[in-house]
Amino acid sequence: MSRKQQVLELCDKVHRDLKLAGLPTDGCATDGTEHSSIAAMWSSELGFGPMQALPAGGGEATGTTTPPEKIGDKSAKARPQSTKPASSNSTGGDGGGGAVQWYERAYDYWEDGDNCPVDDDGVLGGYGHISPTDIAGSAAFLDELKRMRPLLGDETAADCGAGIGRVTKHLLLDRFDTVDIVEQSPRLIQAAPKYVGRDRDRTTCVCVGLQDFFPPEDSYDLVWIQWVVGHFTDVDLLKLLARCRSALRKGGLIVVKDNVIGQGEGAFKVDSEDSSMTRSLGYFRSLFNHGGVRVVHQTRQDGFPGELFPVYMFALE
Repeated sequence: MSRKQQVLELCDKVHRDLKLAGLPTDGCATDGTEHSSIAAMWSSELGFGPMQALPAGGGEATGTTTPPEKIGDKSAKARPQSTKPASSNSTGGDGGGGAVQWYERAYDYWEDGDNCPVDDDGVLGGYGHISPTDIAGSAAFLDELKRMRPLLGDETAADCGAGIGRVTKHLLLDRFDTVDIVEQSPRLIQAAPKYVGRDRDRTTCVCVGLQDFFPPEDSYDLVWIQWVVGHFTDVDLLKLLARCRSALRKGGLIVVKDNVIGQGEGAFKVDSEDSSMTRSLGYFRSLFNHGGVRVVHQTRQDGFPGELFPVYMFALE
C-alpha cells in the first residue's frame, strides 16, 4: 500500500469515529487556511493534490481546503521539541516527498537558535516559567500510575523528543536508575549533559529522530513522549507507538503528554510556522484505538496559563 493510501485510509477511520461520536471533523491552520476534513488537511500538507476519493467506503472523509482567509488569532501553546526529517523507513511510497518536507520544516524551525535558545525558555517556546508546574503535574501522574500498576519498574526510561533534557533532569532521574535522552538535534543534545548536571552519568544521549528510533525489545520500563507528537503524521505516530510498545518491559508504559485542541474548536489546528498540528481529544483517542494501544489512564494538566492549549497526559500499553 502506498503512503498516500495509508494516510487516507487512516483519515477515513478517524473521520468515521469522530462523526459517530458527534465530534467535529474539520479544522484550520494558523495561516488562515480552513480544512473541511482531516483527509483534506493531510492531502494539502503532504502534497497529495485535490481529494477525489478514499479507499472503499471512505467518501465521507473527503473534503476541501479553503485558501487562507482571516480565521482568528493564533492560539498560543507551549512549543514541542523538534523531530528529524523522516527517513526512507517512514516515507516510502506515494507522497513521501511531502512528508519529508513536513518534517524538514519542523527540523529547520527548531534548529534555529533564534527560535529555540538552549534553555527552558527556548524549548518551551517562551514559556519557561511553566516548567515547574509541568513537572509537578507529570510527577503526580507518574505517582498515580505507580499506584495503579505496582509492577511498573524503575530501572530505565526513555525521554523522547527530549531537547536539552528538561524532563530527564527534573522528573525521570528522580524515579529511574538510568534515562536515555532521545533527541534529533545535535545542537540541543550536545547541551544536555551540562544541563542535566551531576547526574549526567546516569544518562545516555541518543541523537536520532523519532521516525528512525527503533529501540530494542524489552528495554524500557517507561517511554515518555512529550510535546513532540504534534510534528508527526498520523501514520508515523502509530508506527512510533508500535515500536515503543515492543520496547516495553513487563508492566511498562508509554506516556504521551501533549497539547489538545479545546472542546468545540474543531478536530485539529495546524501551526504553519513550525509544521506541527494540535489534535482534539477524540482525534487522539481514535488514533490510539487504531494503533492497537490501550489507554490505561489519562488526565489533564492543571495550572497552565489560560492562553495555552489544554495539555493531557495519556498512559498507554
